[in-house]
Amino acid sequence: MAAWTTPVVAAAVAAPGASASPAPVIVATFVGVRVTSYAAGTFGVTAYINATGTTGSSVQLEEETWVDVSTDHDVSRWDSGLIAMGPRAARLVVAVGPYPVNRTYQIGSQSVSVSFNQTYTSFLTAEPKGSFLATATLTRGPVYLGPDPGAAQQFGATSATATVTN
Repeated sequence: MAAWTTPVVAAAVAAPGASASPAPVIVATFVGVRVTSYAAGTFGVTAYINATGTTGSSVQLEEETWVDVSTDHDVSRWDSGLIAMGPRAARLVVAVGPYPVNRTYQIGSQSVSVSFNQTYTSFLTAEPKGSFLATATLTRGPVYLGPDPGAAQQFGATSATATVTN
């Protein structure tokens, strides 16, 4: 071994964080959406508030979040929790604050707490008959920025669509 390598290796081994300690837990909050088709002409929009690296009975949303909802068919009645922006568009505003944890799940090796908030149910007009799309898109608020695509498959999708038949 060369004379200069001994002090370099010794310094590297003694450096803070040089041991095989686990990666630090990073706390991050993000919101995901889901659209679900129910009975004829009915669909629901759910926002999920997720927090990685935390434990406890609630997750804290620090930023007002908007979920814009659109359909390719007129809606006869938007859920009262949505702000109607027209016959085919509405907005869900998820307020800043604590939300109760409904369950935990894993993204890779990280534990994630999630609140299901609530589902907002709306109804298409009865005519014309057919199958139509309802889409929810996160347009403002925290999103999942990590490397694991599994987050979107669970509760972190920034957009979701369902086919609604009336």
